[in-house]
Amino acid sequence: MSCLNKLVERRTPLALAICTLAGIGALIGPTVASASGPWVNTATQATPIPTQIITLPINPAQQMHVVVGLTPRNKAQLDALVVAISTPGHPQFGQTITPTQFLADYAPTAANVDAVESYLHGLGFTNIQASANRLTVSAYGSASTVENAFNTQLVSFNYQGRSVFANTAPAQVPASLAGIVSAVVGLQDFGVMGLPIVKSTPQNPITTPPYSGPEYQIAYDAGKTPTGPNTVIGIVTEGDLAQVPKDLRQYEKEFRLPQVAYQIVPTGVQTSDTSGVIEWDLDSQLSSGIAENLKKIMFYNAGSLADADLTPAFERVVSDDKVKAVNMSFGGCETFEYLDGAMLLDDIAYEQGAAEGITFFAAAGDGGASCQVLVNAGQPGIVSAVEYPASSEYVVAVGGTSLLTNPGYTYNTETAWVSGGGGSSLWESAGVWTSGVIPPSNTEGGIRAIPDMAMVGDPNIGGADIVYDGSDEGVGGTSLSSPLSVGSWARMQTAHNNCYGFAAPILYTTFGQPYGTAAKDYHDIIVGDNYLYPATPGWDFTTGLGTFDISKVNAALPTCKA
Repeated sequence: MSCLNKLVERRTPLALAICTLAGIGALIGPTVASASGPWVNTATQATPIPTQIITLPINPAQQMHVVVGLTPRNKAQLDALVVAISTPGHPQFGQTITPTQFLADYAPTAANVDAVESYLHGLGFTNIQASANRLTVSAYGSASTVENAFNTQLVSFNYQGRSVFANTAPAQVPASLAGIVSAVVGLQDFGVMGLPIVKSTPQNPITTPPYSGPEYQIAYDAGKTPTGPNTVIGIVTEGDLAQVPKDLRQYEKEFRLPQVAYQIVPTGVQTSDTSGVIEWDLDSQLSSGIAENLKKIMFYNAGSLADADLTPAFERVVSDDKVKAVNMSFGGCETFEYLDGAMLLDDIAYEQGAAEGITFFAAAGDGGASCQVLVNAGQPGIVSAVEYPASSEYVVAVGGTSLLTNPGYTYNTETAWVSGGGGSSLWESAGVWTSGVIPPSNTEGGIRAIPDMAMVGDPNIGGADIVYDGSDEGVGGTSLSSPLSVGSWARMQTAHNNCYGFAAPILYTTFGQPYGTAAKDYHDIIVGDNYLYPATPGWDFTTGLGTFDISKVNAALPTCKA
């Protein structure tokens, strides 16, 4: 669906502003125009390049990685299944499916995969590989091959010190692939995902020191809730992870935590990039730190944070079906993810995960209510432009708070962290489970609102103490909030024999109250804002339902069969 068609569906002034920004408005025409000749449109639209940027034709020999998405079968039935198995009281509650069942009932057919692979092979693509769930086909080829295959044009330019490329025309496929191919991801690396992590400088190290995992257990009332030794979690990462297990072992030794088993699962071409090590240290140490123990951490290591590398990692997670929760401490402006088709492909992967009982958690971002990618791209400041993957209907979005504790680290209070992400999505729909809990304006329009919940993110008031490259370091951001949620959920899964499926419907249905009323058993945050939205009683655009009181939430979770 084009940006223009989405505007008709949403009818929001902000969506209109996004689509008519410099560099986007000029692209609406070719995006919605009928395909000429044998070509048909996919969901991948032209990339919005700021007008002041000088572009050049791409080097035709430049090697590119593309991911071709295939249309799933029986999507409406899959939607209904996720609701049924995730809704307490429903006869199917807790009855998740396997990857084999997904293949049989919802995946594209093998014949459709063969058709796509044959097309790519015939044009000279190499290293062609279908995902195990048949939802995508990954391939490598030159820029000229990509342009010919998808009837598009590619340009290169410099942006913030990076040499990047983008498509200035939508991606199309031959009419013979109409209804089979949904999108083509990898035609731009302009809107790459970022890591919302901030180093900590506590305002008063005596009263607001960086917290360890065991201290967060106290602050969030883990109490006698079982730890997580029977639950496996996943972390989506990228780059060289050699240092991460070393730092994890040092962290465990320093804070007297059990050693957690780990496994690195490479997806795609691996790199020597170490810029994200501090993030992966935070994710692994704090998810396991607040859980106290885990059965295993599985690092699904993508080739990069570009969409064409991340999508295969998500597909691998759900095809393996070995974890109960997944942390994603990265995000990008959802408008880029919508326009390039990654939102469409990744949402299906997250939904398959939800059907299998896997919950993806994502950081809501550190830009407050604004999407920093568009602001940094030279566009005017845009409020309530949320980040993806947090905005996905099938992801638990985690915002940030500032945490204050009493002596001994017991909980005192929290306020909304001013930089915590939150707002309304332009492109995603709301899960039916949020009805009545989120604001009526969103409920009536069916628009996804985030975050779903929050945990501490403020690096200066409640930030984390981690081991990074062998030394202690204070950090924060919603990059901290998300793994704390994952570790807390892992404790609850272990306490209930890993019987729970997708967390969002369970949490909204069990604890959510009519809009304006505090969620049961959560810490309700009613002070602070994220520049645009204030924290209010009940669900709000800064902290969602609030933060976990682990013992209370765990005790009130519904009964289900393992």
